[in-house]
Amino acid sequence: MQVEFGLARTMLLLATYGMAITLSSNLVRKLSDHLTSREAVLLGEILKLLGIGLILLGTTQNKVNFLLPFIGQVSGGIGFCICISNDIGLLVESEIELSREQFSKIQGQSQSLMFAATMLSGLGGAFLFNYQEIWPFIATLVTNLIAIFVDPMIEGLDVSRSTISTLFAA
Repeated sequence: MQVEFGLARTMLLLATYGMAITLSSNLVRKLSDHLTSREAVLLGEILKLLGIGLILLGTTQNKVNFLLPFIGQVSGGIGFCICISNDIGLLVESEIELSREQFSKIQGQSQSLMFAATMLSGLGGAFLFNYQEIWPFIATLVTNLIAIFVDPMIEGLDVSRSTISTLFAA
């Protein structure tokens, strides 16, 4: 698969993702008034999934459509911002009793694991890309789906199936 946007459009796509993350902080604040952290993380994962799907749709071998990856970058950036802003809220909303020290330790470990996962996913994506250019995107879709379906199963947090249905309907 050879997708050619040109340097300027490629740079625009990369900048779009960063700008979507930066500019969606107000949206995250407004969402926190209406959604629990778990619901927000689910919504963020769904937006990230939608973003990757649009990038894939816009970069098929037969036809390249710049608008779809552009919208995909916006959706993915907003989804990332929602997830990263609400991840620690999951721990706060849990029914687990923690001291400040335990909470800080878990928060630090969580951030370390997220950094390691980001590094490993980048390396894994580069490895997969060497075999087939579409594989890193497929792997991202799979991990988003896993996150969407595993999140409601975590003990100590209450999310009903109706919440998941509502988020998918949105």
